[in-house]
Formats: sequence, C-alpha cells, structure tokens
Amino acid sequence: MEEGNKTNVNSLKDIMLTDAKGNKIPLSAIARFESGSGPVEIKREDKKRIIKVTAGIAEGFALGDVVRDLNERIKKEVSIPEGYEYSFGGQATQMTDTVVQMAKAMLLALLFMYMILASLYNSLTQPLILMLSVPLAIIGSFLALLITGQQLDIMAMIGFLMVLGLVAKNGILLIDFTNKMRGEGMSARDALLHAGPVRLRPILMTTFAMIFGMLPLALGFGESALRTQSMPIAVIGGLITSTFLTLVVIPVVYEWAEGRKK
Repeated sequence: MEEGNKTNVNSLKDIMLTDAKGNKIPLSAIARFESGSGPVEIKREDKKRIIKVTAGIAEGFALGDVVRDLNERIKKEVSIPEGYEYSFGGQATQMTDTVVQMAKAMLLALLFMYMILASLYNSLTQPLILMLSVPLAIIGSFLALLITGQQLDIMAMIGFLMVLGLVAKNGILLIDFTNKMRGEGMSARDALLHAGPVRLRPILMTTFAMIFGMLPLALGFGESALRTQSMPIAVIGGLITSTFLTLVVIPVVYEWAEGRKK
C-alpha cells in the first residue's frame, strides 16, 4: 500500500484478502471500521505494554530519597488496577544495579584480603583482628558524607573500595611489629605498648599524606570536580576514623585474643 493511502479509511476498506478457497474479498466484508483516539505509538518491554513517565530531580534532593518517597505516596494514594504494575527505571535502576555490584565487589575484596593476610601471618584470627578497621572506616565514610551533604552515589562507593585497602595497612604496620617483638620474647601487652609509639609516626605520616592528597578533590575546585567530590570525602572520612580508632581497638582485641589462647 502506498504511504498516502495508509491514512485513508476507504483505501483500508478496499484491501483485498484471500480466503481458504482462493476467493478475493474486501477487508470491509469481515471488519468494522470506527473512528477513535489512540496512542501515537505502542511501546513494549519484555513483551509487556508500557508507558514511560519521565521526570528530573530538583537540586538538593537525593535520588534514593525521591524514589523512597514516591514509593510511599504511590502505595498510600494510588489504587493500581489489577493487571497493572509500576517500576522505576533510568538512574534509579542503574543505582540499584550499581549498589548490588559494588556490594559484591566489596565482599570479594574482603575475602581476598583475608586469604592474603591469613597466608602472611599463618593465622586465622589475626586477619580478622586486622579487618576490624574496615567497619570503623566505613562508619567514618558515612559520617563524612552525611556532614558534607553528599549523596551515596557510585563515586562514594568507589571511595569505600579504596578505603578497604588503605585502612588495612595501619593494622598491618602495628600487628607486624607486635609479632616481631613477641618473637623476641615479649608478652602481648609489652609488645603492643612498644609497637604503638614506634609505629605511630609512619601510620600518621601515610594517613595524612593520603588525606592531603585527596583534599583538593574533596574541596571540589571546578565544575567537573563536583561530580567526583563524594569519593575523596568518603576516603578522607574513612581514613580519619579508622586511623585513630584502629590504634585503640586493634591492640585491645589483639591482647584479648592472645589471652584466650592461654
């Protein structure tokens, strides 16, 4: 059919069809033609008809908060007919997928970290003691994001992954020197009291070097820097809390664990 006749009702009525006996019959003989309104196009996804509603997020609002509030209002105020459903797409779906993938990456990172430390120290408990610095760092990262008003986005999650490797080195510096002193005959407490002051300086030097290196990115100089600002803020927050809490928590847990062995 010519393009010009596709919008002509009479042309549609005259379309000839062939029946089972080979006879030609017009479409108007078996169909009823009515005028009405309908969608310009019909979109489908996974074999289901869909209607997309797009919207933007105003400045100052977080994507996660908007999605949560919309879900609550839809459940309270909208009566969805049977056979209909709604879902969020676009950035909301991407964020959900990203959170799942980053969570898997963090679990793998922790698993590999434990395996390496277990083989290094020939112990199953000492790697767990060292990894206590990880939750302390994550708490600091969340607090830093909360204080600065940053969103929990993909860049912040990359910052979490960076923190995992950075904070472990503080505990390694402390525990490694403590084990060395214990090998020379010191008790666990004496070895920790000796290792603390000796290792404090290199721990603080490496931590502050990383913090000051991240500071220009955290301050967000330039428009492009604002897009990645949450990553350095998460790293700085995690380093600050883990560094100072690690110097207290890890020695206490180490001595407690060694005492239980006796």
